[in-house]
Amino acid sequence: MSRKSAVVAPGSRETLKKMMCPSEPRVKKTPQSQIEKTERSAATAMASTNKSNISFTNIPALNEEISKTLNYHQWYHGMMPRDEIEDLLKKDGDFLVRKTDVANKARYAISVYYNKRIRHILLNYDGMWWIRTAKKKTLIELIEHLVATKYAVQTDNAILVTAVPRPDYYILHEHIELGKKLGGGAFGDVHCGIWKKGYGEGVEVAIKKLKGMMHKKERCEFVKEARIMRKFNHPNLVQLIGVAPNETPLMIVLELCPGGSLQSHLKKHMDLKQDKLTAYCIDACRGMCYLSVRKVIHRGKKICVDYISLLEIVY
Repeated sequence: MSRKSAVVAPGSRETLKKMMCPSEPRVKKTPQSQIEKTERSAATAMASTNKSNISFTNIPALNEEISKTLNYHQWYHGMMPRDEIEDLLKKDGDFLVRKTDVANKARYAISVYYNKRIRHILLNYDGMWWIRTAKKKTLIELIEHLVATKYAVQTDNAILVTAVPRPDYYILHEHIELGKKLGGGAFGDVHCGIWKKGYGEGVEVAIKKLKGMMHKKERCEFVKEARIMRKFNHPNLVQLIGVAPNETPLMIVLELCPGGSLQSHLKKHMDLKQDKLTAYCIDACRGMCYLSVRKVIHRGKKICVDYISLLEIVY
């Protein structure tokens, strides 16, 4: 029997802070035997093909199983751009695995720190997963083999030692329930929805969803926006909860302002008193001053009303 999430009121920052505390990730694990079966079937089907044309992206079932299975492993960082993960790699042997685009095809890559430099090494697939002379049936088996044997993944003897886990602000797609569309922006649409961190708990949030299958440059800009927002903490700015980079479409999860935009709020409440209107102006100024001091400007700022009639800037 499936468990239903208990949804709490939107906009409660105390609730958000509690839910944002680190905890064991709840991930449905795809059985290893299932992905092995899918990969073996794919290898058999491609046995007579030209190996130079083989790609796991041409086999939807395999591509989907790989993504689901990798989510179980904390060293998998999804589609995060290289610029966003390099700060996580600090010591020789620190590594992670991510998904990238090469010539408009999805590829998996190992990012590893070694000898004061970060390498980004593509993994190959021809019915088997391989790097240099190391070959395994599944991508996970290959990574585990490289770590266990201290296999040199490059000619400079770089090895995989310590798997770097996903940061706390990474959110899995399976923990997000999209609701109705609230609006749109430069990079994508904004929806209301539910963020479920664990069994039996959920909170209403706003979800900014990247439009379709965008190119690497657009994805980098989308994630960069989230990185900038993550640094801010102010009562008159909408709080970023996290990013969902492991699958498409990429998403940014934000605090929800259930009162809607200030414009619509004022139209609905024509009888607001002067002191309330003045308070709204002060709230907006405080939020703008906070951004100005940090030399941040955004062409798409919107002012919304939260559940206790504070103004919050959606940037």
